[in-house]
Amino acid sequence: MDWSPISKRVARCVASPASRTTTRPARVHVATGRCASRGAPGGALNIAHEAVDRYAQGPAGDRLAIRFLAQDAAPHDLTYRELSTGSHRFANVLAGLGVQRGERVATLMGRIPALYATVLGSLAAGAVYCPLFSAFGRSP
Repeated sequence: MDWSPISKRVARCVASPASRTTTRPARVHVATGRCASRGAPGGALNIAHEAVDRYAQGPAGDRLAIRFLAQDAAPHDLTYRELSTGSHRFANVLAGLGVQRGERVATLMGRIPALYATVLGSLAAGAVYCPLFSAFGRSP
């Protein structure tokens, strides 16, 4: 079977006002044709920055990022700025413990608000996050 390449029209990328401070040109994602982000400070691409930090630094910082609903507790809301602060705190803890880029970080936590700061902080530190769940343990 003969396959022809997929071609997409390349749109002009318009940088957001917050990202206009860098001199790097905007990139177009090959598969989607959308403008790619400018990446984390220093030119690296980091999922924690893309998911939280770039929103926390701008006008969306006070917008709701996560609403935690528990059966036995009141709803707990986290803004992008609060989530960014928590994830950076955890990344600093990892750095203080000597965790290097590419090392594995595993946690055994339930689905609580701190879990998201832990995951994002591990990724921000360049570590590989490995979730552990009590369901994987031995039977009682």
